[in-house]
Amino acid sequence: EPLTLVLGEGVFLPGFEAGIEGMSAGEIRDFVIAPEEAFGPVVEEMIQEVGIEAFGPDAHVEVGQTYTFDDPSGMTEGRLFLRVVAVDGDRVVLDANHPLAGEPLRCQIKLLSIADEAPEA
Repeated sequence: EPLTLVLGEGVFLPGFEAGIEGMSAGEIRDFVIAPEEAFGPVVEEMIQEVGIEAFGPDAHVEVGQTYTFDDPSGMTEGRLFLRVVAVDGDRVVLDANHPLAGEPLRCQIKLLSIADEAPEA
């Protein structure tokens, strides 16, 4: 399904917009977005170890599960999404980084057409 985008709106990753800038209609381009221009580097401070009791008495915590919590620090808008990355007895390691943080993103784009004006909403 084709995707419509308006350059400069800030809706897409900065590296994605930079990668398609200057393309012509019909052109196909492969490019890699560096982590810094995508979802950022892995921030070690966003990986924390907590006691399993934080999940309640009947919780069955497994690696790969995702939990949402209100952000007590107020650093994010709304909720934190935490992935369980390790479980060792009564200790659980949680990662609040984006799952693609630290990863380069490979893109292949075919630009179908270019319009001079943004489409009506």
